[in-house]
Amino acid sequence: MPVSAKCKVEYAQGRNNCEIFDIPPADEPKAAAPAMVSLIAAEAPLAERIVEFLSYAGMDVHMDFDQEADLFSLTVPGNQYEKSIRLMRVLLANEVLHSMEDEQRGRQFDTEPVRVHVKASDKYTDTSSSAFSFLLVGTFLMMILLLTTFDIIRISFLSQARTLADILLTAISVSFLCIGLLSWRKALLLETKIQEEDQFNESVYQWFLSTYTGAQIDQSADAQMDQDVAMNPEKQYTIISDEIRCLKRMDVIREYLKREYRQLDNGYVEYLCEELYQKVFES
Repeated sequence: MPVSAKCKVEYAQGRNNCEIFDIPPADEPKAAAPAMVSLIAAEAPLAERIVEFLSYAGMDVHMDFDQEADLFSLTVPGNQYEKSIRLMRVLLANEVLHSMEDEQRGRQFDTEPVRVHVKASDKYTDTSSSAFSFLLVGTFLMMILLLTTFDIIRISFLSQARTLADILLTAISVSFLCIGLLSWRKALLLETKIQEEDQFNESVYQWFLSTYTGAQIDQSADAQMDQDVAMNPEKQYTIISDEIRCLKRMDVIREYLKREYRQLDNGYVEYLCEELYQKVFES
């Protein structure tokens, strides 16, 4: 029966107002809203897909941006947590399956191996050394040819086929000199690229170090491990070793670089990842 808000007396049967104070019936006490529980922290694309999927399934999911972690935090009411976790695992498992299928199809068409990035300074050193070697050998053979031509020195085994020997020495020495000159020209071009590459690398380092900290990278790495566990409960990390922590950090740094510098090839990204890891965590 309805209860009067003023006198706390039940209304008479068939009445909807208080016989004493004639005021409308009091509302039934509202149940306290369930506390919100953290579900997962992820980057924008993944967080939006999870919100869309859970909302479609009738879950009251909320998404807030965590500026400190640079991630979107998803929360659900406590009474919906277990069901939301199960639904999210289904979504993530399907995405992993589709990504594996796409990767497998991509490998059928992309057979080019990932090239290891070689610094311009290392290229210059190798090319200049090769140029110097070819020029040295070509010059030595040319001197031998001139000395034998003017009979300053005599080589006994060349005297029997003098003309053929002169032709061979001339061809070999000229070839070596040409290769040496071309290699030296290439080395000079690489020398100009050393400064350009160093300036670009320095700009990348300054941008990254001014934008992200080691704590932010660790938070993102922890979020990735939580995502792995949510998708595969049997993959629960009982002990997070230094190797696992290092790999997750590298994944986060690699993702940040690819998102900011889409034009870089994978080999260059891996080189920058290693340099940035040392600057952030080992310096």
